[in-house]
Amino acid sequence: MRQTNFDLLRIISMLMVVSLHYLSKGGVLTSFVDPFNGNSYLAYFLETLSAPAVNLFVLLSGYFLVKTSFKIEKMISLVGQVLFYTLGISFVLLAMGIVPEYGFYDFVNDILPVQMEHYWFITAYLLLFAFTPLLNRALLSMNEKQLRAVILLLLVLFSLPKTILPITITIDHKGYDLIWFLCVYLIAGYIRLFGNSFLENRKRLAILLPVTVFSGYLLTIAYGLCFRYTGKFEDQVLEVFQYNHLINLAMAVFVFYWFKNIEIKNKILQHWVPKISPYVLGVYLLHEQLGVRYLWPKWMQVENYASGPWFVIHYILTTCTIFIAGVLIDAVRHNMSKYLGGLSLIRPIKNTYQKVILKINQAIN
Repeated sequence: MRQTNFDLLRIISMLMVVSLHYLSKGGVLTSFVDPFNGNSYLAYFLETLSAPAVNLFVLLSGYFLVKTSFKIEKMISLVGQVLFYTLGISFVLLAMGIVPEYGFYDFVNDILPVQMEHYWFITAYLLLFAFTPLLNRALLSMNEKQLRAVILLLLVLFSLPKTILPITITIDHKGYDLIWFLCVYLIAGYIRLFGNSFLENRKRLAILLPVTVFSGYLLTIAYGLCFRYTGKFEDQVLEVFQYNHLINLAMAVFVFYWFKNIEIKNKILQHWVPKISPYVLGVYLLHEQLGVRYLWPKWMQVENYASGPWFVIHYILTTCTIFIAGVLIDAVRHNMSKYLGGLSLIRPIKNTYQKVILKINQAIN
């Protein structure tokens, strides 16, 4: 049964992802050594607001997966969905002459998107999903004190040093890997299994969340100005936007708790949010495909609006346009796959596939 509050959070998280890519790949985040204006400071604030997006996705996944049995068909379905975009978009770009050359390495990137990290998030997420049988067994066998100790140990190893020390940590992968996803999954499992009474208080969250957001923003600006005038701390300027920074994680947890305890009463949202939510991953797969991830900001002329008076309006319209296009295309893809799966020619293959899947799931679970 779908929960509208979490579906809405999933939609908002994907809008945040598009926002991040609009600002970074569109060249809106001005370097602190270049001239700044009001839009520059606003862009960094919007980046701060959007930064928890990936952590929110992993929290949402972990919160539900920790109490569900492993289903390998979900992994296979996701790979099929990814291939639709990697191969399909490349074909369209070639047919339209937008990409004049397409070599063997490009084909390998498209046909093996997980192994080649065509989308880094998908690679890390699928690896995480493969570990869920082990993770869930561990989570369900631990008491609250044990799990809290493990989470604190991991945060001390992978988050605390970079958060408090103005130096580059050698083992730091900025949260763009399986290790960090494992940490966030354990936090999601802790929330689902034991909860946190301190964060259940919405008045408390109403204070903590803006304080954390502004702390992250001011820290970014402070590092940026230090780099501007001293030439130092260049690597620290964007650290708050990295997923394993404690401020970024705190923002994600606070937002997650805020949505966890809200009840969506609006009839329009109750109707449309659960219909849109299943297709939001398509937004990411569409606009982050290797062939178009740096093209769509040029098509939308993002950089031309970055320093002008229409920046905010262009930012909102572009983000919403990319989101709507991704949802519509993924809805078409989903209906196509359902239609093909229902064809009589496919049924014998489908029946065999389902038998194999059942045996694999039984063996793992």
